[in-house]
Amino acid sequence: MIGFYFDGKKYYMEDNSENENVFYVMKGEQKQLADVKAKINSLSAAEKDSLDSWSKRYSEVYMRKLKSEVYDRIFSKEKNGIAIISAFPTEDYSFTGAEFKILNFSKKTIKYITFNFYGKNAVKDRVGINMSRKGIGPVESLASGAWSFDNVWLTDIVETLKLVSVNIIYMDGSKRTVTITDKHWLDQEDLDRLNSLMD
Repeated sequence: MIGFYFDGKKYYMEDNSENENVFYVMKGEQKQLADVKAKINSLSAAEKDSLDSWSKRYSEVYMRKLKSEVYDRIFSKEKNGIAIISAFPTEDYSFTGAEFKILNFSKKTIKYITFNFYGKNAVKDRVGINMSRKGIGPVESLASGAWSFDNVWLTDIVETLKLVSVNIIYMDGSKRTVTITDKHWLDQEDLDRLNSLMD
């Protein structure tokens, strides 16, 4: 077995002479597993210990950097009070529905949230009038919420939707209207990456 560090933890790879897996190191240089085994086998015991210690430290530093970058991308949305993770039409035979997912950055719990939007066809023309659908919470602070609405459009030509704004009512009775711009969108992959890095 060959020991190595990744995400601050030690892993092991089977030391199999028939394994011809290719991997890449810095600057895109291509290596074979055999190259690593040969190099490691040529080291003294002290050099192996030093390499093991250095690899662990480097991996931990790299993981802290990754966490920081993802954390910054996510929490740069905090000042907006809400982040939109997804908003898209859903197909249902001759009708079209809509799905929405948000992250609540407010310190308050969302009671109700109304999505204001319109659909677009394949050539990006508006389909019909502005639509609104009301989602029921609660959505706690720093929690996500998702809603699915059926039969929003009585047609199957809607390909995308444009989320214009959301009206929020919090559990304490206060209200807020947010006009949605590019700065409100959050990538689900960043959330998944942060969760995996925190495990």
